[in-house]
Amino acid sequence: MNDSFWHERWESDRIGFHQQEVSPYLKSHWRRLELGKNTGVLVPLCGKSHDMNWLWQQDHSVLGVELSPIAVRAFFEENDISAASGEEHPFSSLQNGGLKLLCGDFFALTPEHTQGISAVYDRASLIAFPPDFRVKYAQHLTSLIGQGSHLLLITIDYPQEEMKGPPFSVTEKEVQELFSEHFSVQILESKDVLQENGRFLSRGVSRLSENVFMLKRH
Repeated sequence: MNDSFWHERWESDRIGFHQQEVSPYLKSHWRRLELGKNTGVLVPLCGKSHDMNWLWQQDHSVLGVELSPIAVRAFFEENDISAASGEEHPFSSLQNGGLKLLCGDFFALTPEHTQGISAVYDRASLIAFPPDFRVKYAQHLTSLIGQGSHLLLITIDYPQEEMKGPPFSVTEKEVQELFSEHFSVQILESKDVLQENGRFLSRGVSRLSENVFMLKRH
């Protein structure tokens, strides 16, 4: 997997990972992070997720990072939000007040870009990466946020040998291994969702759960 893989997915509109509705887990569990208004929230690999608009409507400032310019433009167009274009090297950007999307490589993000960020929302980022890149992702994300920052993380868990990712299976044990050195890790919910996911059933997956974690940076 490389950048061209994701560009091709967006160009061919093969974006089964995009959800048409705001995540029910976000609505159910976000308040448990106990964040104040105007808290800066980072959304890595954000695509055109409706979750960003929901976070913005909760009076947070939102910083999304997305590789595909198609996705960045589509987010503002489909939500009928006007946006001013800009540059934040090495990213291009579209922004409306406290809602900003940076277009470029997440791994080029620096702490300068994430000043004012004290929360992260990850629904489809960690599970987009194969194992070696998950280690790199966790390390880089940790470097971007300070002590006391919170992370709401949603993963899926299924027998990896039964289906080729992405999305990849990430177990609770792996979440602990990736993050526990720098974060406290608490699982908030685990739900069996196999019967609701025909794509996984059709590929012969025998078990599928969605897990929701709350992490706090030491």
